[in-house]
Amino acid sequence: MAIPTKRLDGLDPTVNPQRDHEVAAMRDAVSNKLRIEQILALLQRSDIPDAAVTLAKLADDARDASNHTFDDTTAQLGETDVQGAIEAVAAVAGFGVKITRYESSGAHTFDPNCVAAIIDLVGGGAGGRSANSPSESSPAAGPGGGSGADFSGVITDFDGVDDAVIVIGAGGSASSAGSASSYDDGVNEVSCPGGVVGDMMSSSTMSTGASPSDPVDPDVAAWANSVLLANGQGAQSPVIIGANSVNTSTVLAKATNGGSTRFGVGGLGGVRGSNSSANTPGGNGSGFGSGGGGAAAVVSSSAAGGLGRPGLCVVTEFIRRPL
Repeated sequence: MAIPTKRLDGLDPTVNPQRDHEVAAMRDAVSNKLRIEQILALLQRSDIPDAAVTLAKLADDARDASNHTFDDTTAQLGETDVQGAIEAVAAVAGFGVKITRYESSGAHTFDPNCVAAIIDLVGGGAGGRSANSPSESSPAAGPGGGSGADFSGVITDFDGVDDAVIVIGAGGSASSAGSASSYDDGVNEVSCPGGVVGDMMSSSTMSTGASPSDPVDPDVAAWANSVLLANGQGAQSPVIIGANSVNTSTVLAKATNGGSTRFGVGGLGGVRGSNSSANTPGGNGSGFGSGGGGAAAVVSSSAAGGLGRPGLCVVTEFIRRPL
């Protein structure tokens, strides 16, 4: 006598799910069964250390997939879109992601169940160089301010880790350097210097531009093989054209943009000629750690460089919740 079978979509959903419920499984072309508690145990095994990161990545990738619906078979799970189903799986498995952003100095306390964390840090950007034109035939322009140094590191061992002390570097005012940002949890420590300022260029001076910020200074031994370092971005030297250099009464001052970071671009540099307004201030940086734009001035005038932006620290925790 044949054993009656039913399709999965023909079964009634349970109203009281338990750990001893069983689901169909297959390995090496052999069908068998798994209990829910066995599936949860697999997710908690130490030989799957990236499970929390993987589930979080799946949820992140699915944020733009809300229009992808399941068929009637899986719709009985109570989730009607991809993102919702993945978040439900992550919740059952006991994993979560917590992101904390520090725009000002403070202290960070890690979740007691945190298994990994990513620390992103950037120093304050420098202000753009101001410009002062000494005469009608002597234009002046300044380079943009350099951006703060950038850092990203991963923590996977929390032995000895205490509350982290986070210092956020200030952005520089016109012609002023940015300040350093730092992170220190008692084991892992890093400092990201602020952006630097270049020299103004006029008919009597030459500009050196704005060099990149000093290198990031981490305790490499503590971060061992889990860091991504990047110096801050400098700014190119400005360009000026004086009246005598081209045998004409027209002069030009072209400042350069501030250094950018992964969090945003530097401020725009000013551009002015003698047949236009007397000066153009530099634009302010638009992203954390970015530099201000340099200023341009002609016809015996002066202009201020743009403001650098303060630094930033972002702590991303991957948390395993007890089941």
